[in-house]
Amino acid sequence: MWPWAQVLAAEAAALARKERHAAATEWVVLPWSERGLLVVATVLMVAACYMVQLLVCFQPYELTSKIRDLPGGMWWVC
Repeated sequence: MWPWAQVLAAEAAALARKERHAAATEWVVLPWSERGLLVVATVLMVAACYMVQLLVCFQPYELTSKIRDLPGGMWWVC
């Protein structure tokens, strides 16, 4: 077999694999329940990221801080 024939065979295999991947990952292939789950998960993840960045959820704590210095003296009390 000539080297160029091996290259053509490898390219044909790669193209077939790419087409199978594109067909398997189409949005319309998913059932409605899985689509809904992905949409809800995306919305919740975006909301969680915004909450962590914009809301004051955490107490300032540094490497040299002690747990007894936190409000309430306990790590689980905010």
